[in-house]
Amino acid sequence: MKKILILLFLIVVSLNLYSKELEGPKKRLAVSNFEDKSGNSWYKHDLGSGMADMLTTSLFKTGKFNMVERQAVNKVMEEQALGASGAVTQGSAAKLGKILGTSAIITGSVTEFGVKDGGGKIGGLGGMTKGLVSSFGVKSNTARVGIDLRIVDTTTGEILLAESASGEETSRSMDFSSWSMPDFKIGGDNFDNSLIGKATRKAIETLIDKIDGKMKGVAWKGYILKVEGSSIWLNAGSDSGVKEGMQFKVRSPGEEVEDAEGKIYVIPGDEIAEIEVIKALPALSKVKIINGFGVEKDMEVIYK
Repeated sequence: MKKILILLFLIVVSLNLYSKELEGPKKRLAVSNFEDKSGNSWYKHDLGSGMADMLTTSLFKTGKFNMVERQAVNKVMEEQALGASGAVTQGSAAKLGKILGTSAIITGSVTEFGVKDGGGKIGGLGGMTKGLVSSFGVKSNTARVGIDLRIVDTTTGEILLAESASGEETSRSMDFSSWSMPDFKIGGDNFDNSLIGKATRKAIETLIDKIDGKMKGVAWKGYILKVEGSSIWLNAGSDSGVKEGMQFKVRSPGEEVEDAEGKIYVIPGDEIAEIEVIKALPALSKVKIINGFGVEKDMEVIYK
């Protein structure tokens, strides 16, 4: 009987924690262009951009995250002179996070992207040349995709997660639908139904699980959008899961510190006030101060 009561208690506690998690705002993420390190020469489209688009769409479809539009991410990266490499450093993470209004930024690289036939040949989409099959009688084709990924905290610049994932798909028939044409863009139906597309999907799904697990332990972050007298506005609303009565903490601006080796650290600001939502619109919310003072525009807001 005692064991049953303990089990019931643990179930109730777990449900309460799960319920609290669901009640919190959706965390806002941005995905930067991935770097193409696969060494492939056959894929004619931007592999890094396509992979980032696919991950962004997949994360949005979970219903757990608000995603920054990829066009907006690319624009900000270009303005910050990061467009070519997609690199996110400790020093740039906080600045990018404030501009994009995100809890974290996801960056990564494609390390493998190819198809190998049963004879050991690796090539563009199952050994195709100029859109025609270059070899018949192949017993099997195996597509393999590898991705390295990092999640960078936009407050401290800390790397929250560094993971690798791979996907593999094999076809053992002469079914042409298992191959791909060189002009298939990532994310389209033709790509998704191809051998390389199915391998890509497996790698992406593995990363989705890892991202979801890590982000559960990361605080939601937003920013003070406007302060005018007693009228204070938060840059998130009901579309992000913000509701009237929710309470948040406000942080003073952090500080960037550079060590002797040139490495930049971001020291988080102090919690100076608590605010409560009094009106939630779709994209923003009106709040009031319930404790503390000194709330200013662009200050970071966190939900715990």
